Amino acid sequence: MAGWLSGVRILSFTTGVRLLKELAARSDVVMDNFRADVLPRMGLGPDDLRAVRDDLIVLKMPGLGCDGPRFRWGTWGSTLTAVSGMTYLWNHPDQPRPVGSQGVYPDYLTGGFAPAVVIAALLHRQRTGRGVFLDMARHKGVKRLDPGYGIKVDDLEACIEAQGVEVRTGDILIVRTGHVPLWYELEDKMQFWTIGAPGMSITTVDWLYEKEIAALALDNIAVEVEPFEEPYEHVYPTHSRLIRDPGLTLGDAQHLARGRTAAHRKLQGQIEDITG
Repeated sequence: MAGWLSGVRILSFTTGVRLLKELAARSDVVMDNFRADVLPRMGLGPDDLRAVRDDLIVLKMPGLGCDGPRFRWGTWGSTLTAVSGMTYLWNHPDQPRPVGSQGVYPDYLTGGFAPAVVIAALLHRQRTGRGVFLDMARHKGVKRLDPGYGIKVDDLEACIEAQGVEVRTGDILIVRTGHVPLWYELEDKMQFWTIGAPGMSITTVDWLYEKEIAALALDNIAVEVEPFEEPYEHVYPTHSRLIRDPGLTLGDAQHLARGRTAAHRKLQGQIEDITG
């Protein structure tokens, strides 16, 4: 806690902001674990930092995303459960110390995924340094693609042509379906997981393999269309093939609504954080 408070105090001074920018200019990666709006309010958002190094990789890891109704909320995870006594209340019978049960799995998953994402971004920057954003929902003229809509090769190529972009070897391909914002509109959140989702058709696997992209991210549940396309031998057939055959790094549940305007301007030609 003391270290965190010290960091905030240092950044609250002009000298602290200047020093961090000087460090960023000599760094490859900046990892931001504050709430989504903290560093931007200090003049240290991704755009501010890239003004001192244009190929800087910025990884944002806020507890509740970079957008949405709770993006300004702070999260404390296992620290808060311990301080509040919840760890003790959740304890297993006859344990000598309050080990407890934990529902804060994002804390531990982030520790594993964050280095993998950074390594992928570094390798990508080394090869091309490009991100390509395809707004499929906008291309189709809808707020969001319907659940069960499978994005096929013809859809991708038509969107690429309409936006005037190019998918090259080593690119990170980001496809917006408009599905994630539906979560905030549903009163019964369980419907989000049961009504299906738009996503990549299994027929796109070979096309993605031939394009030799480095990673693929969508704003849906698991990259692929749901319900799964028939016939299939196991659940998430497209997801597993994309990992097994092209060896892609996959990102799902991305909140890309705010990126509709920003991404066209920022994602073409450079790595951009796509968290939240």
